[in-house]
Amino acid sequence: MKAYAQYNFDKPTLSSISVSPTSIDLSSGNVTITLSLQASDTSGIATPSTNRGAYIYDDAIVGGTINFSGWELIDGDQYNGTYQSYTSIEATKVPSGNYEINIIANRFIDNAGNSGANLPHLQPPFS
Repeated sequence: MKAYAQYNFDKPTLSSISVSPTSIDLSSGNVTITLSLQASDTSGIATPSTNRGAYIYDDAIVGGTINFSGWELIDGDQYNGTYQSYTSIEATKVPSGNYEINIIANRFIDNAGNSGANLPHLQPPFS
């Protein structure tokens, strides 16, 4: 285990944010959306919260909100790793359009207690 400074005020670095698929085609049925990002920190990322990692909110969606799973480490380690969050979109609940995927960056907390910075919203088209 790496040692870290008692007075570490640096937030985890979150980068390489992606969504797959990049265009959500619901014409053939339900689709699973996967978010991926790289998280690094010299003190190490404490396990991200198991609460939702992201969400889509829009009044046009039946129920208003679609929640993604909590972030899971899929590659690397707590100092530099790739994390994923996913959800299944039900074709009958989401009309065509563009919806913002809001990533909850403060779920990434380092071992010194600093949380991740805000991230840009992703906006893949739904059809």
